[in-house]
Amino acid sequence: LVGVALAVLLPALVIVALIVHGERLEAERGKAEHEAALAREVTDYMVDLFKGADPNWSPGQVLTAQDLIAQGVDRIGQLDHQPLVQITLLHALSTVLQNIGEYEDALRLSEQALEKTLMLPDATPNQLAEAWLSMAIRLDYLNRYQEASEAYLQALRHAPAGDSLRIRTLANLGITLTNLSQHARAEAVFREGIEEARQLDEGFERMDLLYNSLGRLLWQMGRIDEALGHFQQALALRLADPDIGPGHPSTTSAQGNIAAAYMALGDLDQAYTGYREALAARRQALGPSHPDVARLLHMIGTVSWRRGDTDNAEAYWKEALEIRLNAYGPEHATVAASRMAMARVAQHQGELDLAEALLEQALKAKQSVYGYESRNVADVLFNQGVLYRQQNRYPESRHAFEQALLLRQSVLGPDHPRVAETLKEIGSMTAANESEIKSEDRGLSAIPN
Repeated sequence: LVGVALAVLLPALVIVALIVHGERLEAERGKAEHEAALAREVTDYMVDLFKGADPNWSPGQVLTAQDLIAQGVDRIGQLDHQPLVQITLLHALSTVLQNIGEYEDALRLSEQALEKTLMLPDATPNQLAEAWLSMAIRLDYLNRYQEASEAYLQALRHAPAGDSLRIRTLANLGITLTNLSQHARAEAVFREGIEEARQLDEGFERMDLLYNSLGRLLWQMGRIDEALGHFQQALALRLADPDIGPGHPSTTSAQGNIAAAYMALGDLDQAYTGYREALAARRQALGPSHPDVARLLHMIGTVSWRRGDTDNAEAYWKEALEIRLNAYGPEHATVAASRMAMARVAQHQGELDLAEALLEQALKAKQSVYGYESRNVADVLFNQGVLYRQQNRYPESRHAFEQALLLRQSVLGPDHPRVAETLKEIGSMTAANESEIKSEDRGLSAIPN
């Protein structure tokens, strides 16, 4: 039933993406005959796609969204005489694939769109910027952050000043820089985007994205009160937007971030309620197995753990890990985050060898995705320090804490709460002459996972 529903919904999703991209092309080209040809080709394509979703045209067949997209890609290959039509359709299908969680296939189509755009003899700045931006976003979803940041910079080189496309690119670049722990650069980029958006005569339709993303960054920097204010601004804009409103994935994202801020401020009951409400809405919007659902499951597990409900936490973390493995494979950063959580469960249950193996896997994955100079790597090292101490491996424990401290001081600055917690652990070991010390649960991150 899910496959049938997606197949019926897919043409509508493609239409939305085509309208957005087609409007941009129309504004840029300004040639009536070209617009007419584009419209005819897109119409023919959509008629064929609707036929594929219609059981009267395909009796006895149950077509999934992936089936229809595959047919659509074949159809695109027949339009070599109309490269702009091909580019429009590739962008549209790539967006649909991303929205249903098929990230590798989405990237493949964006790569084709970029290649065809670069081959256009008269490509406009906006067309080039749009192609690079699409490519960067697809790379971002695959945790290929360094490549994504380079693609965003390429988009910025082409995006005209005072254009909403430039502001969208700044917003997405800021998110990637946040994931790379380049916090000062990220904050500057977000604030540049907000300032430019305020100067647009027609306004910027996604101010909520800028506020929400800046809030995530401030949260990571330990500026929780500021972050909460930005999250609340983002949520208010999304609830008021007739194209978004309650239940939309963007709205549930803002609700989840507000819950994370409450958790960081110590209001665990408010955080738990907020996460549960966001999860119910996101499941209804995206289905039970979408990767964005896994993120909320992971966070409900985290707040459950901090409330002392370890059984509930384990159940949520296991469900999140299963979804992430199916969606991304074993080397993804979010899979590493889930393994960190399951390592905490294993420690609690006395399965220390299993906990050690899970943390080693998480460390390898996070170093691969983020590089060594990252707060995400520091979190794993901190948790390894806790585990080694529980195993009475005091020299290794101290070394892990000291590595975590160096990274946190470098990336987060000397006044960040996670620097303080690491110094406390090292000081406690010194004061106790490296005897066994029990520690509170720490190191489970919130928003980024």
